[in-house]
Amino acid sequence: MPYKETAPEEFKKWEDSNPIGRLGKPAEIGHAVKFFFEDGSEFVNGVILPVDSGCVAGNF
Repeated sequence: MPYKETAPEEFKKWEDSNPIGRLGKPAEIGHAVKFFFEDGSEFVNGVILPVDSGCVAGNF
């Protein structure tokens, strides 16, 4: 059973703490991964790409 259904209050806290007010979708992660397989990313290397809607921005 999904966490959203087994612990709805805790799940809502996670959503509310996210800068865009929801949790990420698997496809949103997939889009970032797909970028690295495209020709346009050939010059990109050694980068950490947080796909988290800004959750860790400024927390380094």
